[in-house]
Amino acid sequence: MSIADTLEALQSKALEQLRSGEHSELLVAFLTTSIMLELTKLVDPNIDLEQFASAAVDVLTQYAPIEQCSLSLQLQDLPSVHVEVGMSGSSPDSPAPGGTASQLTLTDGGTGFLDAHGVPPSLQEAGLVEQAALQLTQGLGRMVEFERLRRSAASGKAFAAIAAIDGQWTEDHLVNVASAFAALPGARAAGISISAARLGGPVSVTSGSTGGQRIERSILIDDRTPVEAWIQISANHAPEHAAKVEELLDSFMSAIERSEQSIRLREEAEMDELTHLGNRRVASRALATTRNLAERTGESFSVLLCDLDNFKKVNDTYGHDVGDLVLKAFASMAAASVRAFDTVARWGGEEFLVVCPNCDEKGAVSLAERLLSGSPLACAPALPDGHAQTVSIGIASYPHHAANPESLVRAADQALYSAKHGGRNTHRTAPYPQ
Repeated sequence: MSIADTLEALQSKALEQLRSGEHSELLVAFLTTSIMLELTKLVDPNIDLEQFASAAVDVLTQYAPIEQCSLSLQLQDLPSVHVEVGMSGSSPDSPAPGGTASQLTLTDGGTGFLDAHGVPPSLQEAGLVEQAALQLTQGLGRMVEFERLRRSAASGKAFAAIAAIDGQWTEDHLVNVASAFAALPGARAAGISISAARLGGPVSVTSGSTGGQRIERSILIDDRTPVEAWIQISANHAPEHAAKVEELLDSFMSAIERSEQSIRLREEAEMDELTHLGNRRVASRALATTRNLAERTGESFSVLLCDLDNFKKVNDTYGHDVGDLVLKAFASMAAASVRAFDTVARWGGEEFLVVCPNCDEKGAVSLAERLLSGSPLACAPALPDGHAQTVSIGIASYPHHAANPESLVRAADQALYSAKHGGRNTHRTAPYPQ
């Protein structure tokens, strides 16, 4: 057994003895010294002030018979910190009545307090809370220096994270930007949300602990991609900190807008000229992206394969110009019937594929019924009176009907075949695999 293991065993035994009612001077002195040593170990340039404070409270509640404890810090030019164990809703401004509290005063003017409730009399007499506060004060001096150094470098990291946003950006890029924003001088938290079809659904990322004044930006790109970014800064922030936050938020919004416009140009090259929907390549990419999102979130997704009924007869009877108008009318109706982050693509000929992230079988059936009722109305202006353009639809949901996108589309195709042979103008859902 190592020295560390031996010490941990002795600490646990001493804690058990204290809880059982033994309060000898030697036992109290050993436990107090052990706690001070544990607090000394917490000073680490790789953690932030809130992590330091949380670890300090954990030490006091794990190595002493104390079940309620909080630590609050008010620091110059840095966000305030308040952590607690067993004291839900305690005030960050003053100790709760009935406990044992000790003040922390830092050399740069920062203040705080350590508040503990239910401290055994023997540990109160030994001045455990006061000694812990003194030890934390000494450690906090270095932790504040580390924090200021970390935050002074955060602006450069934030600009670098923004610069990394290009026409191939992913959710990981948003995570990096939000993390850099939350570490800015004066910042407490940051968040970004965006709803784009190519991401497979709405994406929202946050970093830090919320609280304070919220500075935000929001834009709508190309009337279909809403973007929101925000940073919360502490009440005691310096004016220059707010100005830096404003500058970085503006830079991020400009970068994301440029990137989305670049992506849009690429998508236009993959657009079906007649219907202005994405082509089969766009559909395949949407299937892969949506499958990845489903694996991360555990949510199902659905596909609908739609085929215009008796479309060859339309072309043969009324001509291809009328047929083109029917295709365009159905495509427009379908695109207007789905959510902003769903994908409607021309799969080929008179077939259309709809990819619906975060959509179960029930939701897919509801959409199919809207498309069934909408098709005759949408296509009517393109056709002579008396000809109603109907549609047949096959539905399949991941992972219930198939384990990968290719199999999912095949399952939807089989369901479409069933709908066609079931009389058309209807929908069918793929059977569950045996």
